[in-house]
Amino acid sequence: RTPAAARVAVFTRLSLRIAPVAARTTAEPAAADLTCHFDIDIAYTGRTSEDRSRPRSEDAVRVLVMSMPDTSPYIAKREWEAPSLGIASIAGNLDPRHQVWLADLVVRRWSVVASVRRALRKYRPDIVGLSAMTFQYFTARKIARLIKQEFPGTMIALGGYHATMMYHELANSPESEFLDFIIHGEGDHSFNELLDAIEGRRSIERVTGLSYKERGLFRHNERTSLRPT
Repeated sequence: RTPAAARVAVFTRLSLRIAPVAARTTAEPAAADLTCHFDIDIAYTGRTSEDRSRPRSEDAVRVLVMSMPDTSPYIAKREWEAPSLGIASIAGNLDPRHQVWLADLVVRRWSVVASVRRALRKYRPDIVGLSAMTFQYFTARKIARLIKQEFPGTMIALGGYHATMMYHELANSPESEFLDFIIHGEGDHSFNELLDAIEGRRSIERVTGLSYKERGLFRHNERTSLRPT
């Protein structure tokens, strides 16, 4: 069981296309195309029986993690639209005391701005995590700007491949004004440690793989190392 599975709101779509099977003989017809679509728009934030046995911590952090709507041009749209396992892994490694929601924006490509606004108004997160590859960074930047303009009290953490490879450049770029944290390397543990730091349970200087702002400028902690799962 994924720890956060019962406390997560998910916007996701899984689309699988089974291609025709080549006929063994000319007398056998080719198998027909079979396309299966699974649309999920779940907003379920109940807790498991194990979670309900413990009182909700008053200082729990409200967390919304988003994956970007941009998809690879090398994968046909209707052949494969996999759900974002990256943000699911982030959520599954967070402490159960937190309230966590996921938004896989790949299924909201036609209404990204409206979907982001709706999620922010509905869940009122303290912090939004944005996961982006390099070709998705332009979109992540626009979403971060939107959040800061309309929900200025919400903290924003950027993670993913682009943040891992370019965190120095991002920290020194004009777009850094829309970011509060940059997570480089594996974020599964670093993001949970960041939430501890926000709650005052851990010194922010001890969060590995984190860049954070101090007097308006980013400071970079040591890189995180691979950890056993």
